[in-house]
Amino acid sequence: NYPSLTTQLPKLTDDRAFQDKLASRCSYFTIHPPKMIKQPHRLPLLIVLFLASIPNSCTEEVKQIILTIRNELPREVEIRWEGPNDNRHSHGNLPPGKRLLLNSIPGHRFVYDYGGEEKEIIASEEETEVVLRDEAMIDDQMMAFTLRNELPTTIQIDWEAADGKSHSHGLLRYGKEMEISTFAGHHFTYGYDGKKFRITATKERDYQVLLGHLEDISVQCDTLITRNQTVDSVTIKVKPSWSPRGAARFLDLVRKGYYDGVALNRVVPQFLTQFGISPNKELRNEMKEDRIKDDPPVGVDFEAGMISYAGNGRNSRTTEVFIVMPGVSVDQLNHFGTNSWETPFGIVDNVGGTVVGRFYSYGDMPPWGNGPQSEKIYEDGGYEYLKREFPMMDYINKCTIVQSSLKLKDDNHGEDL
Repeated sequence: NYPSLTTQLPKLTDDRAFQDKLASRCSYFTIHPPKMIKQPHRLPLLIVLFLASIPNSCTEEVKQIILTIRNELPREVEIRWEGPNDNRHSHGNLPPGKRLLLNSIPGHRFVYDYGGEEKEIIASEEETEVVLRDEAMIDDQMMAFTLRNELPTTIQIDWEAADGKSHSHGLLRYGKEMEISTFAGHHFTYGYDGKKFRITATKERDYQVLLGHLEDISVQCDTLITRNQTVDSVTIKVKPSWSPRGAARFLDLVRKGYYDGVALNRVVPQFLTQFGISPNKELRNEMKEDRIKDDPPVGVDFEAGMISYAGNGRNSRTTEVFIVMPGVSVDQLNHFGTNSWETPFGIVDNVGGTVVGRFYSYGDMPPWGNGPQSEKIYEDGGYEYLKREFPMMDYINKCTIVQSSLKLKDDNHGEDL
């Protein structure tokens, strides 16, 4: 009579599933006494024999790991766990650019099919992240694709497979970026204002700003004209299609209030107006080293009113920008853009009718003129230096994104969702 014990004994049969469990891990089982046992007093002996059959490793704690599998292959693959006796269990399909997290233990074997062959993954403590790659294709087609959301809402990014099925890459909030490991030629979609928009990853356009049906975003900058203490507004049409990284950086700085109170420290009539050194010392020195990559030119020629970044070498753009002044010469217009960092990302709306041509000028910076030295503005007391040495200098009071410019303008773009 062993009622509590007999209900917890294993059913010692040749059941294959039971053998798989016993061979693959140390577990507790629901146990039933074999019917062939007629004498209950022999059950303790059976228990001893059963416990003796358990491997010694089961008396030790098994270390669990989180195995991350990232798919950088050009198509989705099925990930399967392979247990003892070729017993396999599917973990589902893994689309390109996506990750799969698995609870596992060292030594577990996973397999997937690619290129007509079965590939294996062995879980280990030393390598907890595995990347699935086609080495023959990496140099030619693999790429990092960055998407920037400048629409005033959260949008869902989907990868469009060759069979027409869509696989979600998650949500992308306003003003944020998503980097996707993918292949050139892959298509992605997102929805906005009841329309579906399609974008294609290419190595030439590896950074794209999502604008839906929009062509530009308006930024209004209120400028303080010091000599008569008046405030005049200037509207900048930011065009990400001209320079996506440059446009995204400028819009991000506007949202952060970086240009609020900034000095128009380099004003040269019929040439340019340059600004972008923040009055906040900590912020300007932090952003001074935060460089962005150059954008490849897209065939947009410079004209008066266009705005671009100042720089001092390849991939040197940070926060300082310049506006091309009215009356600029043709020769100078042709020279703009010969430096890799000079790609226009926007244009001042109706520049000839704005205050831009009337900004106070102290001349170019040394040694070409008697204007302020940029290096001194970055130092402690930089803005005190400007107030003291250049009292008639003009300033930007505040720049803001015009939210009405983000509203639907027409229905001629995108597909109906």
